[in-house]
Amino acid sequence: MPLLLIKADIGARFRRLLERRTGGDPAAMAAEDRAFTLRAHAALDAVDHKATPAQREAGNYRKHHVRFQGLDVTIENPRGSIRRGVDRGGHAWATSMQHDYGYIRGTLGVDGDHFDVLLGPNEAAPTAFVITTMAPPEFTATDEQKALLGFNSEDEARAAFHGMYDDARFLGSVQAMPMEEFKAKVRTTRAHPRLLKARVLFFIPRRETAQ
Repeated sequence: MPLLLIKADIGARFRRLLERRTGGDPAAMAAEDRAFTLRAHAALDAVDHKATPAQREAGNYRKHHVRFQGLDVTIENPRGSIRRGVDRGGHAWATSMQHDYGYIRGTLGVDGDHFDVLLGPNEAAPTAFVITTMAPPEFTATDEQKALLGFNSEDEARAAFHGMYDDARFLGSVQAMPMEEFKAKVRTTRAHPRLLKARVLFFIPRRETAQ
């Protein structure tokens, strides 16, 4: 599926999620959408948008903090903000965030930073989706892992992930697990620095099957 269609599909998937959560009642759907938008605006207001590139690189700027099913999450790029950077292949990129993006505090990812997380709209979603990314420009080696929480299905998680990238090859594999299992595992990453030295992925990705 072309990336432009994937990004356009996120809005439709969000609407279907609202329909499932509200039974399709228009007034309830509007209320849910307003509540989600207010949370996004609060996150935007809490972030220092005047931070310099150097401050952002060092993480030295004001951020928004939320709790998600018992996890402490710092929001670096709220829904509606523009996330920018340069990948390891030297490619500059910028993307409009459709969901809150940040990291889980008190954890350690394989890249030496906190474990990255993208938060969807369903705060009670029972499943975590751990995506193993591929390193550009060749996309033949694994790079890092990101948790996608608050999504009702792997399809929703995949669509949200693709909405952050301009190349579908960044997505290597997806591993689904119950939230309680994910929380138990991710909270132990801080106590396992040896994983970083060996560049071993904390969550072992499954192989993608041919379609």
